[in-house]
Amino acid sequence: MKKFILRLLLTIILIPLCYAIGRSFLNMLVILTVNTGLNSPWIYFCLGFLLYFLFHIIFFRPVSIYVFGHELTHAIAGIVSGAKIKSFIVKKNSGNVTLTKTNIFITLAPYFIPIYSLIIIILYWIIKKFWLNKSDYYEYFLVFLGISVSFHIFLTIYAIRQGQSDLKIYGFVNSLLIVFIANCLFLSLLFSLFFQIDFINFIKNIVKYTAICVLFLYRLVETIFRKF
Repeated sequence: MKKFILRLLLTIILIPLCYAIGRSFLNMLVILTVNTGLNSPWIYFCLGFLLYFLFHIIFFRPVSIYVFGHELTHAIAGIVSGAKIKSFIVKKNSGNVTLTKTNIFITLAPYFIPIYSLIIIILYWIIKKFWLNKSDYYEYFLVFLGISVSFHIFLTIYAIRQGQSDLKIYGFVNSLLIVFIANCLFLSLLFSLFFQIDFINFIKNIVKYTAICVLFLYRLVETIFRKF
């Protein structure tokens, strides 16, 4: 009963935050799309995003690649959290990582950290830093970044639809809300690094929309109680 009450309270807290972050993220995407030109970095990213999406729905889902990245993210999140890896098993359609400890970050990290996007960013940085030929690979990088983010989003949705035990540990609904919030935050931060996005302004919008949502819910509850 105590666990149910705590999870219910967490849900009540997460819903306004989820609305605020989702609305702020959508506003950011609209601004990026409306204010962009044909040769802007955002267009190259969107091209990559669309390329993977078409590949995903027309050809096949590279599940084995996703599974490896999923388990690798569990492992890295565990190392960052101070855990040690006891086993790392990856099969064609499933995998498992055994760690000496776990927490909510380790459990949910693969659902909101686009590991292949981070790998692509690191590789681009290495090429830009040490490659002898100083050619501009930026447009190609943005296309591959778009592909990796699209891969992360659609394979994560696919994995969730298959039923994931990770999401049941801390409550399925709350886990989904946390995953949605964390994805919006992580992607917004990522976009602020490569596109004309003010991350501080994004955070300010979250605070504003959260206050609006909380006020609306407060007035709604107050109206309901008055009727009774």
